[in-house]
Amino acid sequence: MSQQVPCDVDAEEAKSFLKALRGHLETYDGIKVHFHNDVDGLNSALLLKDVLERLRGRKPLAFLPLDHSEMFSVKLADGLLHVFLDIRRPEWEKENVVVIDHHLPHTNTKLLNERHFIVSPPREKGEGESDKGIATYPSCTALLSSYLFHIAEGGRKSMIEFALSDPFKDDRYRRVLLHLAALSDNLWQLSEKKSLLRRWVGGSERERALLLLSVSASLLLGEREKKLEVVGKLFSNPGDVKRYVGVTSEKALEAWRLSRVAEEITVKAVRFVGLVLSEANRTLPLLYKNLENVRRRLNELLRTKPIRLKDLPVEDWERSRERWEDLRANLRERQDVGTSEEERERLRYYVEEIINLKRQEENLKESIDAYERRKSAAIDGLLKGNLPPLLVYLPRQSSDQVKGILASLLYFHGWRNIVMEERGEKGLWGARGFRKEELEELLSTVTLDEASLKRYLGEEEILRRIKKELGTTYSLEKSVKYSFRYSGGIGGRGLTYGGEVQGMVPFLFALLEGAVPDGINEKIKELIKKRQFGLALKGFTEGESTVPAIRALKDKLKRRGFILAQPHGFPSSADLLSGQLSHLFLYFLGEGRSVEFSLGEEGVPDFYSVL
Repeated sequence: MSQQVPCDVDAEEAKSFLKALRGHLETYDGIKVHFHNDVDGLNSALLLKDVLERLRGRKPLAFLPLDHSEMFSVKLADGLLHVFLDIRRPEWEKENVVVIDHHLPHTNTKLLNERHFIVSPPREKGEGESDKGIATYPSCTALLSSYLFHIAEGGRKSMIEFALSDPFKDDRYRRVLLHLAALSDNLWQLSEKKSLLRRWVGGSERERALLLLSVSASLLLGEREKKLEVVGKLFSNPGDVKRYVGVTSEKALEAWRLSRVAEEITVKAVRFVGLVLSEANRTLPLLYKNLENVRRRLNELLRTKPIRLKDLPVEDWERSRERWEDLRANLRERQDVGTSEEERERLRYYVEEIINLKRQEENLKESIDAYERRKSAAIDGLLKGNLPPLLVYLPRQSSDQVKGILASLLYFHGWRNIVMEERGEKGLWGARGFRKEELEELLSTVTLDEASLKRYLGEEEILRRIKKELGTTYSLEKSVKYSFRYSGGIGGRGLTYGGEVQGMVPFLFALLEGAVPDGINEKIKELIKKRQFGLALKGFTEGESTVPAIRALKDKLKRRGFILAQPHGFPSSADLLSGQLSHLFLYFLGEGRSVEFSLGEEGVPDFYSVL
């Protein structure tokens, strides 16, 4: 496997940027540092603080956390130099703006000039890895801030030489800042034994402490009042590891619970996939044997032809079950079949036996198909060293950060996953391990306007099949009402994305979502059999009986082969940060079960001593 030449920065390039930064600072009346409201953004700002304080002279210096929802309200004051860390927008590209970041459209590239210090490390897919890259060094803005500090202190190494030299091995405070940010943005790299992050982090005890501290800090930064409190405590005092750990570990217990949720979901879901595979292997031979017996009995009956039929074509003996049922319904009216009522009764009994065997054949084929699909999906993933994709579906959580953090933790455990959170008409989601084009297809409902939504859901095809199934000439098209708007969005980069889904969809859409066109008739028959079709049709024709759009997307992903994990019974009180989850419902391609869910004894480490 060929190796990419990693994108590096030499000491002269870094010195040139710092010289330009000093010139900018002399031009403006003060400095405002806007950093992304996550662990990497916070720590890169803390690491750059000493550099800016040395260069600014007596000019005022302010630090402000910024999340994506606040990006559009940023106002750039002409008299200030604005430094953006770990966050960037095209509208901010002005003379009084400097950007330090690790995000570019393409990996293994850099953008270095007087106002930009942006480096995006390479990612190369390893053997057997379809969705995780192997980076030569962790991708995070904190590494760039650390390197600038190294150069400002008179260092001469290139950035990669600096990264490989065990940065800050004698500076515990900055070492914790860098390692914590690197782990937070590159958690999956810990599973790569040869990764640089793996070397930085060290043993399992320190890894666990860094992981929990990064989650605790993320939860704090997700609360508006708390994040301002964190900034006030950390930026108004000299850097100190004890103070930093004391401030950022406030939500350590919640962090521990969330990490345990990810671990328990992993254990239960892997075991569930194994059980599904085991059951398929045990059940399929029996089903195939039963199918063989039914077909043998069916062929025997078809060969015997117990009565003489005058004008019934031979091929009619091989007719579908529906045609045999039509024959059964019309036997009393046919005068060309049999010579007496007794003979016609014998024929009705014979036809009924054929119908029963045909029905058994259909049911067995349907069961075999379901088990084969589960077996194929499970084996395909296991043979490739991957797990099936995972969907975690949650009620409203007490923190907006839960879905993204949980998605990252699950990705660390090997799951390509989407975490969805239902909030009434609004749904939120976070995804890890998928490319953007994959998510746009999987979650395509989120970006469609009303006309596009009708086409996407196959309105014309559904209406045609409904009328055929019900045998009605009623013009359903004129009764369809779309009284809701549907909206949503997607944002992110690499293999990390998130977004929202707003609006409601008719119940029928949720039930038919994801059904292949040829399966719509069968799905409608199933709904009629279960007496759900009237309710569904009401929602389709009257704009009533609706469900959140994100719930329809959940049903779509279930049919796409995702393992579904959600709180059993979907109670609104199932808040993960409070540990309020006792039973988990798992579903995989038609197989579902409820399992007990236990986080075990609480175990929060002594962060200061471990780190």
